Amino acid sequence: MRRYLNKAIWLVVHKIPWKPILIWGPWVTILLGVAFYRIENWRGQRALQKALAQTQEQEYSMDWEDYNPSAIADEDSFLKSTLFHDLQSATDFDRIYHMMRKGHVPSGISANRADFKKPRDLPLLTSQIDLRNWLEPASRPATELEAAQELDRILSNRKRLLDELGESFRTLQLHQRIAPTDYLNPNSNSMALSMQAVRVSSVCQEDAHLACVQGDIARALSRVEINNAFLLAQVPRTLVASLIDNTVAQSNCDITAHILRSGKASSAELGRLRDLLDHSLIADYDQVLLTEMVFHYEICEHLRQNRYLLTTQDPMSALFSPTPSTWEERLQNGIDFFYQRIPSGWIHRAAADNITYNLAGLEGIDFTSLEGQQSFPRKTEQIDTTNSLASRMTGLVSVDEIMRNAYLKAQQAETERHLMRTAIQLELYREKHGHYPASLRELPELPARDFFSGQAFRYQLKPDGTPHLWSLGPDRKDDNGLPRQQTGNDSKGDLVWMLTPIPGLTEKDWRKATR
Repeated sequence: MRRYLNKAIWLVVHKIPWKPILIWGPWVTILLGVAFYRIENWRGQRALQKALAQTQEQEYSMDWEDYNPSAIADEDSFLKSTLFHDLQSATDFDRIYHMMRKGHVPSGISANRADFKKPRDLPLLTSQIDLRNWLEPASRPATELEAAQELDRILSNRKRLLDELGESFRTLQLHQRIAPTDYLNPNSNSMALSMQAVRVSSVCQEDAHLACVQGDIARALSRVEINNAFLLAQVPRTLVASLIDNTVAQSNCDITAHILRSGKASSAELGRLRDLLDHSLIADYDQVLLTEMVFHYEICEHLRQNRYLLTTQDPMSALFSPTPSTWEERLQNGIDFFYQRIPSGWIHRAAADNITYNLAGLEGIDFTSLEGQQSFPRKTEQIDTTNSLASRMTGLVSVDEIMRNAYLKAQQAETERHLMRTAIQLELYREKHGHYPASLRELPELPARDFFSGQAFRYQLKPDGTPHLWSLGPDRKDDNGLPRQQTGNDSKGDLVWMLTPIPGLTEKDWRKATR
């Protein structure tokens, strides 16, 4: 064995022409490196030019300013008002559960987190949130009405801020100009309005619950108006903005459910509520795709010109310990060193992939027909969305799954909005005729179709005479109106509206059926 090893070493030393290798080797390596960068940059530039030519053929603008709202005077902007700064600094303006987690819970509120969690079977309507549990056990009143009044007293500042918001939106505009590069700056205020929209909508939902228990439907309707102001805000219609709109719209649906279940709304108030739920979440979804396409293009151009921003998405220290050691920091810096020296063509390829995908999505959506809206996921399946090395290195991976899920959430939120508008029509019919209709065809206005089936919503009357209304839901399967669990897009069950539980269906049976 040793003899063969010595022979191998002798051959390496005496037979390999080391002198020409040492002389020409570095030059060949440099030449290959230059050729690699030239070829990759050419391929990337060619792919981007081809993608941009497609946008020109379809007359889509790639100028970010065409998707950014026009500038307005500071005195007309809500973001520049003192109320907005008061809202940001208010420690008692939040959901009660969140205030408790932050240690800002007011005196008199329960300190037990379990008292604020929604019942697991709430979608089944076998239990409801009891406002009395939100108060300290020693001071819990006998009725929920007294609990709502006490909570209003404790949270008076929160109610005052909401009232001031409603008044300010009559004169101030919810408006924010954003540059794509602002999202790369951790100190940027680019998400200020969007984050306040999520925060305010959750508080509006909780406050409307208190109002409905006290029979103050006008106050609950004013909270829907506040949410609508955020839905109509003038901001770039990026994917993030669309997802936030879904959250705000869900808050409006929950407020509507509180109003309907209270049974205290007049016909005029129900009609006003139906008008307030008139904002569509997918009518301008083509603008979301266009804005997202231009946004990614601008980000790619910024990364190409500022290579220091190209770093690993997750710090290597997260794989080891909160406090990285010296060798871990060197490893991180070494990886970032190579990230920042990738060919420019890879960044161009990432931008081209994103443009191609969004153009396919725009071609697949027909906003004049329901079938076209449903075809969006199927149309984009024709595109090769495998994450290229260029996309992975830049962190701008294929948006295939993200866009599919976002559009599905928008469809679900839009379906729930139509469900609640139909539920309002059912209540208006009951107030006029004394009973619910036997069929949706008896309603004065034909309800919208189900996005997930292309047909009318399923509807039937329960033995107690109350309505049972449902959509097939994201799985596009009819589960006979069995409410789905709120655990993701793959959950079984339907999107359901009903006033009373399904007779004989226990929580155990429901969870087993929708697992």
